[in-house]
Amino acid sequence: MSKSLLSITVISTGSEFTSGKSIDTNSSWIANELFTLGFQVNKFLVLPDSLEVLKENICNELYQEKNTLVIMTGGLGPTEDDYTLDAICAILKKKPLRNEKAFQRLENFFQKRGKDYQKLIQEVEKQTRIPEGSTHLENSVGIAAGFFISTENNTHLIAMPGVPAEMKPMFCKEVVPILKNNFQSKNLYYDTRWVWGIGESYFQSKFISNYKDLLSNITWGVTAKSGYIQVSFCSEKMENISPVVKAIEKEFEPNVSIDIFQEIHKFLTLHKMSLGTAESCTGGFIAKKITDLAGASEYFLGSIVSYSNKIKMKILGVEEETLKNFGAVSEETAKEMVIGAENKLNCEYSISITGIAGPGGGTETKKVGLCYIAVKKKGRSPIVEKFHFPFTRELFRDYASNMALFCLYKLIQTKNL
Repeated sequence: MSKSLLSITVISTGSEFTSGKSIDTNSSWIANELFTLGFQVNKFLVLPDSLEVLKENICNELYQEKNTLVIMTGGLGPTEDDYTLDAICAILKKKPLRNEKAFQRLENFFQKRGKDYQKLIQEVEKQTRIPEGSTHLENSVGIAAGFFISTENNTHLIAMPGVPAEMKPMFCKEVVPILKNNFQSKNLYYDTRWVWGIGESYFQSKFISNYKDLLSNITWGVTAKSGYIQVSFCSEKMENISPVVKAIEKEFEPNVSIDIFQEIHKFLTLHKMSLGTAESCTGGFIAKKITDLAGASEYFLGSIVSYSNKIKMKILGVEEETLKNFGAVSEETAKEMVIGAENKLNCEYSISITGIAGPGGGTETKKVGLCYIAVKKKGRSPIVEKFHFPFTRELFRDYASNMALFCLYKLIQTKNL
């Protein structure tokens, strides 16, 4: 097969996605992996578990133009609503044939589970079938076999299970070699910056409208997140991206960063420094975001969720007079909380947060959404910032947690470590 540039469509199947009951995470993961290999996705499709809908859409993608690659996930299981194999075999006029290696894996799996399960082998044997003439993609985790097949029209299709734990190893071990051996990739360069405290519309008016010449040679995108926007750039030449990144940093400093979660993680791990948090309004969200990264135990000591004033005083050492004179949501309380976290947890870096998440609890002077965040390095004075996040309770906590970590990021970026 001669190497050629591709038009790639990623299709995720499942009525749980089209009904809004679940979120398709496979497509974005596949697109990211493809990008690192030098391939760009042209289209995403999410389709229900309907044989006719699958046949129509797969056919449209395979036969609309040459040099098309369709990558599918889902619909390879044993149940009646798993139609991917049926749809593809019908389109290509191929018979579904049992792959002996996949079937042997199925038999071994069921034998280990006992006689009751062995009786079910014939009922689930469908998972081991692939279209005649296709290449088997081994499932090293589960049962459902994947496959790769090309058409006489020089279009290609890869089908994998929808379960992420099965799909990801199959992609890495089986699909990546196929892509490298059969298709021509590009040298793609990518960069991203996070701009904090602004929305997409402000970024559009402030930056995009004023830097059209710089942006003319790159592919760019803006994604709104809680507390920041993520601006991404892609080009076949790195020299096209560098001026754009410099322009963003010039326009929006000091509110520009790269991935703060990874940077905090790398910094604390590298310098062998510890971190602790004292949380009130976020109820542990900051700690959750820190520990989302594997290896956080190297530096994260723990979190004190001081939701009540009693815990603020008893554990963190916040003065009763401070709470009476300034209130639980105040600069003074945030400062004493972060000092208390440092003392109680004995950590080099500490974060505290106190605020009004709503929907109740606000007053004329302290409205719902008010938030104080303090960060501190041992041996230095606390830095306290005041914010107002006028969102729903859930969004407030996500937004405030991200902003707290951005405050820490800014602290560790200072020259005086």
